[in-house]
Amino acid sequence: MKSVHIDRPELRQRFQDGLAARVTVVEAPAGFGKTTVMRSWQATVEAEGLATDWISLETSNEGALKALDAYVSGQMPGGGPGDGAKACLFLDDIQEAGKPEKDLLLRLVQGARPYHIVLGTRDAGDVPLARMRLSNEVSDFSVEDLKFSHEEAMLLLGDVVSPDVADEYFEYSEGWAAALNMMRRSLIASDGLSQPVADRSGRPDLADYLNEQFLAGLSPDVQNLLIDLAHLSEFNGDLADHIREKDGSWAMLTDLASGHSLVFEQAREDGIWFRCHQLMRDYLIWKQKELGEARIRVLHRRSAVWLARRGRTLGAIRHAIHAGDPDLAEETLLNAGGLQIGMREGSLRLAALLEQIPNATVYASPRLSLARAYLHLKNGRHHEAALLIDDVRSDLDVTNVELGRDIVFVEAHLRLYRDQHLSEAQVSALEFTAASTPPGDLLTRGILYNFLCLFHHQAGGMERARHFANKAIDLYQELGDRHLQYFMHLHLSTIDLDEGKYIDAQKLRGAAIHLQRRYFTNDPGLKAIADIFDAEITFEGAEPETLAAQLKGALEAADGREGWSELYLAGYETAFAIVARDEGYARAIDILEQAEKMIARRDLPRFSRQIRILELELAIQVGEEADAKRLAAGLRRVMGADNGETHLRWRGRYLGKLALAHYETQFGDLDLARELLHELIADFQASGLLRYLARAHALLLINAAAREDKAEAVAALTQTVALSAQGAFIGALKRVGDGYSAAARWTIRECGISAFDSAGLSTLAKILWALGANQGQETSILSELLSQKEQDVLRGIAEGRANKVIARDMDVSEATIKFHAQNIYRKLGVNSRKLAAEVARQHGLITG
Repeated sequence: MKSVHIDRPELRQRFQDGLAARVTVVEAPAGFGKTTVMRSWQATVEAEGLATDWISLETSNEGALKALDAYVSGQMPGGGPGDGAKACLFLDDIQEAGKPEKDLLLRLVQGARPYHIVLGTRDAGDVPLARMRLSNEVSDFSVEDLKFSHEEAMLLLGDVVSPDVADEYFEYSEGWAAALNMMRRSLIASDGLSQPVADRSGRPDLADYLNEQFLAGLSPDVQNLLIDLAHLSEFNGDLADHIREKDGSWAMLTDLASGHSLVFEQAREDGIWFRCHQLMRDYLIWKQKELGEARIRVLHRRSAVWLARRGRTLGAIRHAIHAGDPDLAEETLLNAGGLQIGMREGSLRLAALLEQIPNATVYASPRLSLARAYLHLKNGRHHEAALLIDDVRSDLDVTNVELGRDIVFVEAHLRLYRDQHLSEAQVSALEFTAASTPPGDLLTRGILYNFLCLFHHQAGGMERARHFANKAIDLYQELGDRHLQYFMHLHLSTIDLDEGKYIDAQKLRGAAIHLQRRYFTNDPGLKAIADIFDAEITFEGAEPETLAAQLKGALEAADGREGWSELYLAGYETAFAIVARDEGYARAIDILEQAEKMIARRDLPRFSRQIRILELELAIQVGEEADAKRLAAGLRRVMGADNGETHLRWRGRYLGKLALAHYETQFGDLDLARELLHELIADFQASGLLRYLARAHALLLINAAAREDKAEAVAALTQTVALSAQGAFIGALKRVGDGYSAAARWTIRECGISAFDSAGLSTLAKILWALGANQGQETSILSELLSQKEQDVLRGIAEGRANKVIARDMDVSEATIKFHAQNIYRKLGVNSRKLAAEVARQHGLITG
């Protein structure tokens, strides 16, 4: 197979652009192709008819000193660049120059010469060029410039391996030209087998090259240092000292990184770290095997101990396993927090750590078993988690405080995710545990406060829930724990939303979404949760067209991950409302079936009852009377029974009563519905649940319009407008379907607007627009309240025109104008032309 020449036009153009400077410096270690590149530049210059010369300063070239001396003295040898010619003198391997050559080289570079000088070296430190660089007299090419690009590597390897394997070789070589060329030769020798890169550094050609060009030139102490560190992807001087059990590693590593291209220095937040080029590292690993298995296990164990002490838990566990010490891996994970790692940093982090440890070790350790149970819960595998918890409890060591704490955490998660009831005694016990937790254990107290917030909220204790939420957030902020802050922002936002504090809820959810997008972008579970709560809060106000797609995707993503009743209710209730309105009943039933599958998989009988409530609301809104009747009868039976673990909590009971009131209004007894709504309104006012209060008044408006009770319709409309202005609860009105906007328009037409001030009218106009009135255009109360002819008459009145003038302009009789005027007075709640014009201007119905 023919050899391949890789043309590098970009490097060539950069070189030609730099000929205006005095010197070009090509600095790169062996194997990066600097000599090849310089030879190609020489050919380019000669092809343009200009003279060049090449001097290699390698130690075997005895004529180099003589040639340099001739150039310095101006007596160029034959064939060299002549006076006045724009030509080049190429000097290669100047790192090999002795003191006499370096002295001449310095004089040559710093003097005024009629030709361009190109220096090729592995180390340019011996040539003082700083002043010339400040004067833009030096054009520099470094290792990064000489590395092969992906496209160049594909050209080199593309005829011997598949593109995927070529990609792998490119990544492995990091663009190192010598490595890529040797890989090519090796592949040709093996008939172009598309085999992976693994163990290439152990091949004789690469091994000999690495040993000859790099390792053999180092002192035995430095060689031993690199071989002892070969199992580490990165290291620093302290880690190296610990592994070798001797000092001095920092100095050796710093010297290596400054003069050795295959050892890199990297600045991190926690200090300076080093790494080897991957090919070099693989070669060192190959050499490390010569130390024997026992020695390698010692090196891994020392690495594990050092990394664990500095909080680098994943690396510590991996090295403990490589050391053949699973007990050390277990100890490392538990010392780092065990299942609390999942609470602090996310389930993905805990899973990454736990999967390093053999299953036999995990299931033999009670605390690691609980960590596995926690991960099962986060993935919706409640039954498996419960079995693991039972196994741990069956052989519980009551004196093990940490194990007891872990059981409390996991069982609290299990109850939360299974939507199970917590008795008052159990809640009191949890409060006592939180209060008796040592003051210094901020994380444990914070997590317990977190659960207390959730359990009080589920029981309807808003004040206590908010109290513990704020305490938890304070502790999480003190700890700097973003993962737990994310969840508490969402929990507290749900309380705010229930209590009508829409703006506060919106800010908290915005903060949670910011944390997820900035710090947890790779966690699909957290993204799904964020998207669901974001969709719910967005539905309460403005509603982008993409909301339905966002919500559907989030519900599907959350199906196999963690979740709790408030999350599912927020998602499915909002999804039903949007899909039923925009896509119809059949598509909404698809969402319902998705919810039922999730419920069956997670065994959530209580939430199943809440889904039946949402199904009833859906049937009512689309006019499916038979389905609504069946569902209403079933709901009455549920609400009339005490079902223990499956009984409806406060939210379910209230949603159930609202649904029954809606059903009676639509298909049954209007008076019964009215009575039930008044009871609910009193409850919501007493408990401060403004979000549900807005929905109850919306249903009462529909009920009053159906009964043609104008006074109650006006009162209910006024209340919904006031609540919407206070909490932006347009979503609460959307959730009762099209009936609200129809009832609101009827009330305006029949009763006028005298009950509203200008701000109330503005809010009402926004509500009707958001609910889809006026074919998607922003509506005005004028269009809802007055006919077009009445609007024209009112405009004439406001402009001061007499009735007969208005009649002439409209081509009607003056009696008709008087008739319209009386209707206008009634609708505006006034009794004179002057007041009608004043009210019209005050309420923004006309301008001027």
